Amino acid sequence: MLVLCDMAAFGCHMDRFYYKVLIEYKNVYVDPKYECFEYLLLNTNFFKGNDEVQSILTNPYEKANIYISWEEFYKRTLERLTDKTMIKYSHGNAKFRECWIYSCDDFEENNCNMYIQQKCQFYLKGEDKIEELLKNTAFKKYLALRDILRKR
Repeated sequence: MLVLCDMAAFGCHMDRFYYKVLIEYKNVYVDPKYECFEYLLLNTNFFKGNDEVQSILTNPYEKANIYISWEEFYKRTLERLTDKTMIKYSHGNAKFRECWIYSCDDFEENNCNMYIQQKCQFYLKGEDKIEELLKNTAFKKYLALRDILRKR
């Protein structure tokens, strides 16, 4: 079982979680370095070449400390960077954009046409979009965990 929880929001509940889940189940992995979902998304290969994002990830202290939480900072940054793009992110949105999940090669599945695709700054070619997003990133370990779980 892979548990991804925002440690800033969930950390105070870790004792209770430990006794309820971790003792009862075997092979549970909790990543203590997982900040929040928006942080994970900013670390994907979508933003690998974005100098602003790389600067933020290298030194978040400069800008993040003016927000009530770093999660809020990452959320606002992600929303600003993806506004008016195919991968527009909106916190609390009922539907996660297909461009984050489906292969860019799958034109019909993700409602993208060739013109948009060729102009899209978030174009990632490959059959497994999650693999393309996370390979060679700080979160590549999740791919290995996913592969282990798939074999069971």
